[in-house]
Amino acid sequence: MVRTAKSAPYLGNVGFIVLVESEISRTRVLKHWPTFRRRLATFSHAALLAREAENRVDVEHFSAWSMEKHGQRFYLQNLIDLRSEPRWLPDYADPYQLKQELLGRLYNAVGSVSRGLPDGPLRHTLDPQNSESSFNRTRTLKSSFPGPLEGSDSSLRNPIPKELEDALDESLSCGVLTAKSVTVLINATGLFRVGNEKAEKAVELIRASNFRFAENMGDAEKFSFVHGLAEVASRLRSQGLARSVRAVARSHRDELSVERRYSEEVIVCLVAAGAFEEFDAWREFLGSWLKELCFNVSKGDAAALEASVEMICSIEPRLRAELGAGLAALASIR
Repeated sequence: MVRTAKSAPYLGNVGFIVLVESEISRTRVLKHWPTFRRRLATFSHAALLAREAENRVDVEHFSAWSMEKHGQRFYLQNLIDLRSEPRWLPDYADPYQLKQELLGRLYNAVGSVSRGLPDGPLRHTLDPQNSESSFNRTRTLKSSFPGPLEGSDSSLRNPIPKELEDALDESLSCGVLTAKSVTVLINATGLFRVGNEKAEKAVELIRASNFRFAENMGDAEKFSFVHGLAEVASRLRSQGLARSVRAVARSHRDELSVERRYSEEVIVCLVAAGAFEEFDAWREFLGSWLKELCFNVSKGDAAALEASVEMICSIEPRLRAELGAGLAALASIR
């Protein structure tokens, strides 16, 4: 279920994070800590392991083992955490993104003091206005993504630029659900502070389109946009958009020509559920969607879905009462 695809050295570094977070989740040793504090402990411990393992561990072998044994729990734990920290995804846990996140924080810090820097190499290198500096050439748009400790609603975000907001309003006013109509919304909410009224416009657009995309796209491409809309629902805490995302996923799943993607829909379900901060509402939304999958899954996919649902219940035991009937259905299919 872990979707990160990197070279061996990158995977090795991710592997330490995956291992530590999975074990913290399994042992529940920090279960009373806020999510961001637990993540801080995870990254700190993983950094120590990586330092000690340098030149002692076969990185490729270790990363493959870590992903196989611990990847699912790591991924599902962080998706469940979206209820309290709706802006940071487990996909961001790779060295390249973490480096970009650090560059983004440095850029923000330098911007507040750059005028006080004396002329010389340091100012030439760090000056945010110098587009040719090595610092600015290294940064990408991903440097504005939230870091692992910035996943909460209260995390600082830059206001959306006026020209981008105008483009966003235009895309949401086209009256038809297409890739183009939601791309700006998906990207903008990941980078800037966007008002909740944009989510309401997206709900209106989806309903007007009868919960279906108006254009022909491949299954994988269409599901990537469904996943993106789930991210928007989570970031903006839009329960209406989360419910609309579920309807879009259902309509896509019911198409006869579509290959069923139950494992991916579980991910979309967990991401969209991040729109519900209050536990009982979160449990009801998540449980209802997952039970729907449990009662409609094919025999060939039942075992994989059962493993995912069992892991989710292991991470959050209070879900088991909600998902008991679904697990029984999966057992009967198997």
